[in-house]
Amino acid sequence: MADGRWTAWDVATHRRTGSGRLGDGSGDHHAVSQVLNGPDPTTQPRQPTQSRALADDRPLFDTAAADAVIPSADARVAAVCTQDRPLVLRDLVRHRTVPGGWQDSSAVDCSSASLAFDRNGTRFAAVSATRIRVWDTASGRQLADIAQPGAAHLALTPDGRFLAAAAQDATTVWRLSAPEAPVLRHPLADGPVTGLAWDPDTPTLRYLTGGTVHSLDLSVSLTSQWLDRPLEHELLSPDGRLLATAERHGDRYRFRLRDTGTGRIVARPPALPLLAAPGRTPAGDAVPLMTFSPDSAAFAYGIAAPEASAARFVVWDVPGHRTRASLHPRGPSAVRSIALTPGGRKLLLSRATSDGSLTGEVWNTVRGTRTDRPDALATTLKSVLASGFAGPATALPFGWDTGVPLARGDDADVVALSPDGVHLATGGAFGSVTVWRGRTERRREAVIPAAVGALGARVTALAFSPDGRTLAVGYGSGDLRLWDVAGRQPLGGALDTPGDAIRSVAFGPDGRSVHASSRHVPVQRYAIDPASIVTRLCARTGTTLTVSEWRTYLPDVPYRRLCDLPGTVDSGPEAGKDATPAPSCTAASTHTSEKSGRRVHESEKSGGRVHEPEKSGGRVTDTSSPGTSSPEAHPSATEDRSSEARKGDRSTGRKGHGRHQQ
Repeated sequence: MADGRWTAWDVATHRRTGSGRLGDGSGDHHAVSQVLNGPDPTTQPRQPTQSRALADDRPLFDTAAADAVIPSADARVAAVCTQDRPLVLRDLVRHRTVPGGWQDSSAVDCSSASLAFDRNGTRFAAVSATRIRVWDTASGRQLADIAQPGAAHLALTPDGRFLAAAAQDATTVWRLSAPEAPVLRHPLADGPVTGLAWDPDTPTLRYLTGGTVHSLDLSVSLTSQWLDRPLEHELLSPDGRLLATAERHGDRYRFRLRDTGTGRIVARPPALPLLAAPGRTPAGDAVPLMTFSPDSAAFAYGIAAPEASAARFVVWDVPGHRTRASLHPRGPSAVRSIALTPGGRKLLLSRATSDGSLTGEVWNTVRGTRTDRPDALATTLKSVLASGFAGPATALPFGWDTGVPLARGDDADVVALSPDGVHLATGGAFGSVTVWRGRTERRREAVIPAAVGALGARVTALAFSPDGRTLAVGYGSGDLRLWDVAGRQPLGGALDTPGDAIRSVAFGPDGRSVHASSRHVPVQRYAIDPASIVTRLCARTGTTLTVSEWRTYLPDVPYRRLCDLPGTVDSGPEAGKDATPAPSCTAASTHTSEKSGRRVHESEKSGGRVHEPEKSGGRVTDTSSPGTSSPEAHPSATEDRSSEARKGDRSTGRKGHGRHQQ
């Protein structure tokens, strides 16, 4: 502090827990260590710098001519940073210098905000002008090298698994086991960050701007169900009830069906070996193909390999838990895509010919017979598409003519057809989605621009709700957003996800939930029905909006006491049964907790990640989301163990049918 004193606050209760003069060790507080003296190197010449423990004023480390000395929270190791010189790590217990990769780093920003340890000093991060690097302090090995210009503040989670960095315009979080893509990018609207820290006990990131502490509840983004070994392929059934997964084990692929509500394996269809021609080894670039029938009653899977003779496909009866057909279709070229008719009675295969054109064939899964007559192909294809289609354009059976321009090759579009066949959505490499209308001659109805948080990220998954009124859009950035088709507007901001690229999306059969799938977190489930949303809002806040608050934040909506509505008195789902985070509110709202006396303003400008607070005159303000839980993330298909959903609540609001009207 400028007056030589420190003050500690509990950001959850907004109470002051201690104060005193720097270095006197007085007061009831929990800070472990802090650099206490030493001049600002930008204004004064370097002088001896000392680090002491706040709790007992115990000296930790002294050094001469250092710009910054940053000890770990347990005071066992300290980083010594001098501008234009290599970083030095000191073991404060053994009183020795620790060797490591950081010794090759001399262009780091020597400030207390730009150097960070995890709780036990096992991981260490440092900022340079354009990069952030993280090392393991025990081995000296570099764990991550992240391009991030302008980062000014760093914070590692207590367990060292995640790194947060604040720059001028946003706060970003990375998973250090997969640092190539951010888990979260939260835009800043209230000025530069002057402090950044993780809560020691909960997955909450706190940052200080303009004298106000903001709290981001990241329990979804930091889910513990992340699979370090990603799945080869995953696919949600059209009704959202099942997740199909494929994993390669040696010379064969294993396929599993899981219940998306419980995470339990409900079927283990026969594994498929990687076949090869005589005298040849199994193809290393073989890929699994999977598809559900439009009614989700049948599941077909197989292996596509350059060797056409290596193809084999199985049709699985989902309710009967048995193999309906096992096919080994030989042909002149490799199989490119597969599709099932309702009930799984017919399987369509498409093949790519040498000149790039497509050929098709129809297999009767009951008799095991094949036909490639044009009339049979047309009739069967019409049956497949009658209930809607969702997937990559390259997987369209026989290169279905959509009546709209589609990108091909590496920039191939993702396509979704509404269940009634009226609307078609296409999206691809540029992040925008086009919605087309018409069953035969389609006209462009709307263009959904690339979302601010997903700019530059390609569209990787699309799905219409059962009533065709809502479109779910998944991005390679991990963003997941909902779009009101009739109203031509977004439904709130992005849903909280673990940040992994979304590869499949599907709505529940009643449209009350939406599922997303990714390679590292196979299933994330989000409740979007108004009843559960209102229930959780009311249970979380313990009150309703006053007339004055309603007029302030919802001036165009007639006032009503939401928490007096029928069905809003329950406390939320039972743990382990239906932990369902939901998207943020479409319209802003305010809630006040009588227990803690806090007031939180939920605003669209937060982008659905966190909610902006009312200013509190420099006091600590809690801006956590009003009820956040992890998605239902299920373990690898190689293990028969269910994932218990984590209890929580997340508020949302959506206009119109099946949506929360505030």
